[in-house]
Amino acid sequence: MKRQAMMLLAAFGIGGGLLITLGGCTKGSASANSLFIYVGCGMQPPMDEIARVYEKKTGVQVDYSYAGSACLLAQMKLAERGDAYMPGEYFYMSQAQREGYVVSTDTVAYITPVIIVRKGNPLKIGGLEDLARPGLKIGLGDAQSTAIGVVGEAVLRDSGIYDKVHPNVVMRAGSVAELGNAVKLDALDAALVWDAVASWYPTEADVIHIPKKYNISSSIPFGVLKFSKKQDQARQFVQFVASDEGKQIFQKHGYCLCPPKGLRRDAQVMADVKLTGKHKRDNL
Repeated sequence: MKRQAMMLLAAFGIGGGLLITLGGCTKGSASANSLFIYVGCGMQPPMDEIARVYEKKTGVQVDYSYAGSACLLAQMKLAERGDAYMPGEYFYMSQAQREGYVVSTDTVAYITPVIIVRKGNPLKIGGLEDLARPGLKIGLGDAQSTAIGVVGEAVLRDSGIYDKVHPNVVMRAGSVAELGNAVKLDALDAALVWDAVASWYPTEADVIHIPKKYNISSSIPFGVLKFSKKQDQARQFVQFVASDEGKQIFQKHGYCLCPPKGLRRDAQVMADVKLTGKHKRDNL
């Protein structure tokens, strides 16, 4: 299992430096008053705020490793350390559960893909079909390492335009934040990102919504890891994040607390998703 995780990390371009980083983070979290949590990049703003609030309330310091959801899963497999895991889509939590890494979970919030374009929409991109227009520079998440990559590709396939959009894809990002920043810096004409992440760029990007019949609501799960040496503390933190107070922080940062009406759910559709290359979804 560790060999598979090392190969996956190598595919992400992550080498020995990660081992040093993980070792340092874990060492730092060895204190009785600290926790080490794996969190998808798309949840950084609310989780940073929650860490400050929680430490003020309890005295427990919360440290995070932020990365793409699959990369975090590989980190966990390799290090077998840490206290909790929050990926950006239920598939990754389901995989961690099947492999015995997670002992309990809660659902915190929901996120949905949207298209973002440069402010003012100078290229007049009106929807998914326009992403296939010749000459556009489109960004997607890497389907082997990020939740937005997996869900975004599913949306394009279900809408029947993946093969038409594919020639325009010039960036496969390792995190959803990279996509937003690339649009902000005019390196991309459009990108698929989470709706909550789109709210990070109110003055740099415009949002184009995806028709409900093609879109997918993704849940944000949070689970305690079996190899945590502080499971009671980890469970208390997970419960705090999933409490009304924690969810209100997520809502403040643009996340939905209930599944959007009329959208399919990740667990309902992902069993039918077929991806190209070596990355294939297991049935949920």
